[in-house]
Amino acid sequence: MNLLFYLLFTVFVGVLSGEVLDLGDLEQFSPRTDVKAPSLSGTTVWLSGKEGNGYDVSLSAETQSKIHGILEACGEVDDKCYQEVRQLLRNADLQIDGELERRGFVQFLSKTFKKVGSVFSFIAGVLISNWSMKQEQPTGMFVPHEIASQASKLETTGVVVSADGTAVATITSTPDPTVLQGSQTPSVTPVTEPEGESSSGDLVAFLDEDLASRIDEVMHRSQDCDDGRAFDRGDKTRRKRATGGFGKAICAAEAAAVMSQRGGPFNDLLLINPAHLSFDFAETAGAVARAANVASDFVRAYAPMLDISPILAEQLGNLLFALAVNTLIENRPVNQNNRIEASLIRTEAPTASPTSCPDPESTPLLCGFGKETDDCNVKLPETLDDEPTCKDSEHQGCECNAPSESIENIASDEEQKSMIIIADLFESIGPPNSPKCEHDKLSEIPSNVFYSWENKVSSRFCEQWDESTKLEMIVDASGEDRKPQFEESRSLQRRTPPPDPSNYSKYDFRLRFTPAEEKKKCAMDCNKAYLTLATACQNNGAAGVLMAKSGKVDVDCGTFDYAIEEKVVYSPKEPPMPDPATPAKTPLKVFPRFCFAADAFGDHGDIQPSMVRDYSSYPCYRSSEWPIKQDDKSTFRRWATMTNDVPYQFNIYWKHGCVSEGPDEAYSTDPFNSGKPDYKLCYDTMRDNYRKCNNGGVGGNIQIGCLVYEFKAQTVQ
Repeated sequence: MNLLFYLLFTVFVGVLSGEVLDLGDLEQFSPRTDVKAPSLSGTTVWLSGKEGNGYDVSLSAETQSKIHGILEACGEVDDKCYQEVRQLLRNADLQIDGELERRGFVQFLSKTFKKVGSVFSFIAGVLISNWSMKQEQPTGMFVPHEIASQASKLETTGVVVSADGTAVATITSTPDPTVLQGSQTPSVTPVTEPEGESSSGDLVAFLDEDLASRIDEVMHRSQDCDDGRAFDRGDKTRRKRATGGFGKAICAAEAAAVMSQRGGPFNDLLLINPAHLSFDFAETAGAVARAANVASDFVRAYAPMLDISPILAEQLGNLLFALAVNTLIENRPVNQNNRIEASLIRTEAPTASPTSCPDPESTPLLCGFGKETDDCNVKLPETLDDEPTCKDSEHQGCECNAPSESIENIASDEEQKSMIIIADLFESIGPPNSPKCEHDKLSEIPSNVFYSWENKVSSRFCEQWDESTKLEMIVDASGEDRKPQFEESRSLQRRTPPPDPSNYSKYDFRLRFTPAEEKKKCAMDCNKAYLTLATACQNNGAAGVLMAKSGKVDVDCGTFDYAIEEKVVYSPKEPPMPDPATPAKTPLKVFPRFCFAADAFGDHGDIQPSMVRDYSSYPCYRSSEWPIKQDDKSTFRRWATMTNDVPYQFNIYWKHGCVSEGPDEAYSTDPFNSGKPDYKLCYDTMRDNYRKCNNGGVGGNIQIGCLVYEFKAQTVQ
């Protein structure tokens, strides 16, 4: 009879509310005897678990006592009782098992619960059910993975929680607010004038006094974890310190980050504005920087659970690690004013705006499957280049993974022949407004001399351009109309001059616009046309260093073209010097970095520094096994992807026409041919094309010997 009533009741409330969280047999939540939590003090909730197995939860004695008081005072178990238990859990210290590899654990946690608030909601649901059914309050619990995956139901309105065939209570979801709890919003400010212990160039982190005190307390009791021990074991360069290695600072920073959930103990840390001041740890800081990367990687993996952007996660990780170093290594307790030494850090303005979308790699969203696993309803892409996105829920507008559908059609022999003919035709025509460049004949002109924010050879030409009139000019490297002149003889020995227009006075730039016979609307204006040529005609579209000697682009209303000619003027008393029969060999050294113009690749989304950091390693992976060879494009390395509608392209290749003073092949991990491959050299060189170019993050390239390392925010052409 009881089972029949339960089934009828479930159908009835299902019609009214649409959601039922059935916990089933409460015995399945009994704590596992083979899992031992550490000694817990204060109001603490401890979590552990393994993917596919489930989660272990332990409550400190103080937490148990407080929950027991709430449940006894409730009388009847209802929504109010549930909310009070949940609030207590949310305000408790949340600890993750220090014996786990925490980054992997929080990714597993995120896949199951989505948000950290759902963890507390589910635990509260089990606790009130146990109290309602048995008048018991367990010291902890084991949560099977299959049941835990239903926790997101508690984030909807009017959910009926049931257990052992009986409805326990109807729960109303309440959002976790992010409002200031203390007296001061946390902030990080640069020191401009020396004062006290602070020097110019330092940073000061300002915190509320109570928040600072609690962070310090948590960090001092959270110094031991697997992540920290692993770092200290692998830190071969560490020196002996009376205060120990940086592993304990990693553990402390991770522990504080875990408690930074909305409405939780360190809620106010989420109110730091990452757009105000961004900083990370300088590579010259050695072990400090490497340890900081471990802590930041953990916080970025935990970001979806906190519902914060990757940018905010990175800054939160850096701040907490800096505070941990202060209190645990330098013995400077966390307080209201916290100095961060200039020698350890570098500051920069972020290039990306915050987004609340989960990381699509670590926490992919599912949509369109029509199952309980869906995170949202799907909005289909409008173009082939777009991705499916969430149409609703808190993830509205975020990229999601939708099911694929395969449709096969078999073409006849005649249809296949027609396809080949059409494909050849399109290949010969090229895409609309596609520049045509003389890539096999390179000039000595860097593309940022041809077109950049500082210099445009087309500036005067474009001032006079009219779409209905033919125009032709010969200009110098500064864009000025070339006047006939007599010059003394100069050495014609090859050199690599800096990108200064005055160093290219011996070159003529022939610029021309020819109107179309039939009047049409221009696809682009003069400036955009020469920007397009500068981007497309630079060293086969990849090096971004030297321009092809000529190029043209059809803009519908006419054609823009250019030609670069070396104007060698010598004294009548001296005969012209012939070009060397053998090109000069390129030394094995680092050449100046080239940065693309900010608008070189048109409109795109914000380039995420965390994506560049992760992706920069891909073209360097296993590169010590495959050399890059002169004039052999099959050996060049390219890795490209599109993430959140932003293109990321990484290239390592042999510069066209370059003859090395070393062998005719080189490894990207050993461009100096030292015989000592260095993966970090490849990774840092690639990543610095983003970090050391002040151009909105669109990238640049640098040449070492004959190898060119390049990052650019452009789709593969």
